[in-house]
Amino acid sequence: MYYLSTKTIEQAYHILTSGILKSPNDLLYFLILKACGINKLTYESMDNVKENGLYYASRLMSLFAPNEGYPNGGGLINPLDMKKWPGQPINDDLKKWVTSRLQNNVIGGGTQWRALLDMDAKDKKIKFKYDYVNILKKLALDSQTVNIVALAIWSHRFTSFEQRETVRELCDEFQRAYKLDLDELNIFFNRENTFDIEFSDSIYNSSMIRGLIGEVPENTWKQVNAPDKSNRDFVKWFSDDYSFSTRPVDTQEVSVSLIKNLLDSYYQVILEGPPGTSKSFYAGEIAKDYDEVFHVQFHPQYTYQNFIGGYVVDKTEVVYRQGVILKLLDNYDSNKKYIIIIDEINRANVSQVLGEVIQCMDRNQSVSIEADGVVRTIHLPKNIHIIATLNTTDRTLGTIDYAIKRRFISVYCAPEPRLLMDFCPSANFISLCDFLTRLNKKLTDVTGNKDLVVGHAVFLNDNVKIDGKYKWGFEEFRILYNYKILPMIEDYCSGNREMLEDIVGKKLSVQLDGSSFVDAICDFMEIVHD
Repeated sequence: MYYLSTKTIEQAYHILTSGILKSPNDLLYFLILKACGINKLTYESMDNVKENGLYYASRLMSLFAPNEGYPNGGGLINPLDMKKWPGQPINDDLKKWVTSRLQNNVIGGGTQWRALLDMDAKDKKIKFKYDYVNILKKLALDSQTVNIVALAIWSHRFTSFEQRETVRELCDEFQRAYKLDLDELNIFFNRENTFDIEFSDSIYNSSMIRGLIGEVPENTWKQVNAPDKSNRDFVKWFSDDYSFSTRPVDTQEVSVSLIKNLLDSYYQVILEGPPGTSKSFYAGEIAKDYDEVFHVQFHPQYTYQNFIGGYVVDKTEVVYRQGVILKLLDNYDSNKKYIIIIDEINRANVSQVLGEVIQCMDRNQSVSIEADGVVRTIHLPKNIHIIATLNTTDRTLGTIDYAIKRRFISVYCAPEPRLLMDFCPSANFISLCDFLTRLNKKLTDVTGNKDLVVGHAVFLNDNVKIDGKYKWGFEEFRILYNYKILPMIEDYCSGNREMLEDIVGKKLSVQLDGSSFVDAICDFMEIVHD
């Protein structure tokens, strides 16, 4: 088993204590309510919070590890405001805080929670109002955001791991556990990653955190009771099996294993999506498992003769040449695994290039073709797989007809800004994950087209790769934006200046230098930069 190291958890502690939120309790309440299923769609009972809230509150608030037992009072701290003692901790035991204090503060609390919630007072049922995000932003954040990387690490300070997880995996689990949607992430949190995450073989010593808070009143810690394992309320948190597990997501994420499984079942896969979404990377990784790889690039001049075979002009002579398919079949070995990778399949006239061989993709049919004056029958065995990539952004390319498309499994590869949390440490004052998330949301909102976005691979440039990470300095990032990202957005807008400014703002709609670029990025990200 592995545990997050002392260095990593204390780094998270110092990041969380460096910000001063306007009302950290409001944001803490919000996180616990969201985790317990309170949302803006349906009324939920506060009894759900009593039943499930202890686990989520414990992850955020407990100052005692499960193996230490549990104090009667004073064992809690608000992780969003850990700067002094004893302003926090809250002098209640955790069960009492969740089952009574949280409920009283939310349902019977001040005007701020009346502004946030629709409440059925008789049945004690609540849901968030439609505009709760902006209301809470004004109440709790006062133009600040919380570092979700630090908060996710803090929430796993007592967790055991079967393997070393990445920052992205910890944040993904935190996002799912607390049921945070994209708007909530963008408004309440930032994903600046300055962590070189480390693991240990022993659980974190929580007395060190208690010491960091300041001088602890002696009587606060006098009575510490071992947890009652028969009490169902405490089982989730105080179980010896409190361990990390990735929770299921609503949609299946694209991965090498997913594509491999589809190839084994259906033999042909098209990886579709905007440029820079790792389509070629996936194809290359999958190809490593095959004995022979045939890599071709389709383009407007690519022909049937290139792919299947046929007569071509060689200087002054007309000669017959085998294409990729006939070469493969003439040297075919049933004990080998073959893969054909077709880059940018829609750049050629696909129906013409494949010809009658498209029928062979059903794998239960054969076709007859003429090859150098001889009629031969061919079919594609099931150990010959095909991966094609397709750029969905380029509006100048032709479409693939239904007869061909239905013989391929289509996998849509969308931008994955979260990957940048692991691969790209924060560039100076911004998180590239946050920047790309915000930029792509603006692009899709304004253009109404999910394909007119920027891919994450734009930031995976070997020119800035150091020790396995892509470390973007300010000047490198400015050049990338000015000369690659901005022209891409201008092309998506087809020269429409008003649309461009709606996406990136007036300042970032032109190439900028120095402090002007800093100010424009800060305006776009809605952050304050000294």
